[in-house]
Amino acid sequence: MSMTRRILVTASTIAFALLVSVMPARADLMITSFWTHEIYRYKNDGTFLGVFVPQYYGGAYRPVALEWGNLGLYVVNDGGDDVVTYNPVSGAQQGVSFRETV
Repeated sequence: MSMTRRILVTASTIAFALLVSVMPARADLMITSFWTHEIYRYKNDGTFLGVFVPQYYGGAYRPVALEWGNLGLYVVNDGGDDVVTYNPVSGAQQGVSFRETV
């Protein structure tokens, strides 16, 4: 992937996702960081809540996209060719949902 395309893909996938939890109704903004290998959590008013998935934790390597699903937060890694699932409350890795095989 060319650097220009990677920057565009990264910019477009500074992924926004809403977390509607079972706890009191609240929507959080999740943002991936391609360069620091982390996922950050913000309140819907923009207040930083902290690092949701720390650097390299549980397979987070250059995360480029995320989506909420039945099992939690699905994270697509640029370098790992896989989709890793994280607990929607704690950020703990729940497993690899998909791994590319050649």
